Amino acid sequence: MKCVLLAGGSGTRLAPLTDGFSKHLVRVGQRTLLEHALSDLEAGGVDEVCVVLGETGATAIRDHLRESDQFDLEVRYAVQGAARGVADAISHAEPFVGDEPFLVYLGDNLFGPSLEPFVRGFAATEDGVGLCLRRVDDPTRFGVPVFESGSLQDIVEKPADPPSEYAVTGLYGFPPAVFDHIERLEPSDRGELEVTDAIRSLLDAGRSAHVHRFDGWWVDAGTPDGLLTANRRVLAGSGGSGPAAATDAVGADADSGLGEGVRVRAPVSVGAGVEVGNGTELGPNVTLDADVVVGSEARISDSIVLSGATVADGTSVTESIVAPGARVTSPLRGEVYR
Repeated sequence: MKCVLLAGGSGTRLAPLTDGFSKHLVRVGQRTLLEHALSDLEAGGVDEVCVVLGETGATAIRDHLRESDQFDLEVRYAVQGAARGVADAISHAEPFVGDEPFLVYLGDNLFGPSLEPFVRGFAATEDGVGLCLRRVDDPTRFGVPVFESGSLQDIVEKPADPPSEYAVTGLYGFPPAVFDHIERLEPSDRGELEVTDAIRSLLDAGRSAHVHRFDGWWVDAGTPDGLLTANRRVLAGSGGSGPAAATDAVGADADSGLGEGVRVRAPVSVGAGVEVGNGTELGPNVTLDADVVVGSEARISDSIVLSGATVADGTSVTESIVAPGARVTSPLRGEVYR
């Protein structure tokens, strides 16, 4: 099975973190979002992936995957450039797809446990559309499926009065005919080619729908709250998005350095080259990326601190995301800090 993995987009929901930095390289636990997605796909039965890149972080993503070399997948690339919508991004992978049914995975989504039932079910369809749905508490925030007599009829975006309790997640299956339908799409009010419109066009043309109601956990990690939720989920080891970080007091890379009297409230993940000063308290739900420096008597909880960042002596960081290379010298709570 082939999959188109979308790793572009402008990342505006995570600004200013994504100013010049790809959200797909944010580390949650021991892996980046992109690596979690590839791990999910490999475990689900995918063997070929086309990563669609945008204007931000394209070179960094290529370099990162080349250096990680941890997946038994054939990985190729396509370049969308400027963000013009999910359907437009999919269209750039047409040479990779050829004449085979394929999956589409939005790279800022995380799933647990296995995607294999969805992949297997979609593979058994003939030229249909595959949708992975998840029951959610607030469907008004998502695309919501419309059913009539048990059959999928439509998808409505962020409805005030949701027709069901389900949200459309960031995992789809398409027949190769979708490219013809994308060519005929008109831009939405946002000026983008919408994947929902492509699905609607296929349904209107009589294509069947394979609907999978996913009962694991799913997180849209494209927002600050979503990213911190993803971090908590992965660190808790509650699903199949790659190896969870610490199940003991601290999951620390061999060359990291923890000072005297460091107090750890699991789960915590500590990357390569991290230095933590004396008397600091870490956790719960903390990811420290590579080469982070944390001073003495600091306090970090429910946060992600990305590569090369510094947290000064005595500083508290709570429910926050610290961008690569940033220096934190005053308390943070509920912030995206660059």
